[in-house]
Amino acid sequence: MSNTTKYIGIDLGGTKISCGIVNQTGEILIKHKIPTFAHRKSSEIINDIIGLIHHVLEDSNTNINEIKSIGYW
Repeated sequence: MSNTTKYIGIDLGGTKISCGIVNQTGEILIKHKIPTFAHRKSSEIINDIIGLIHHVLEDSNTNINEIKSIGYW
């Protein structure tokens, strides 16, 4: 990936959690999703979100310093 400003977006739903990296124009550069299993403790779901963030960073070869912000949609 190029060395431009990037953003992480997270979509937490009742059936899936999606996490992706987008560039300044909103183009999705990478996206991964996993099942939510909403019946679990919130701490377990938060750990899944953190894991997804690490996963998209690693798979896209993106350094955390390239990320301007993290948000949800």
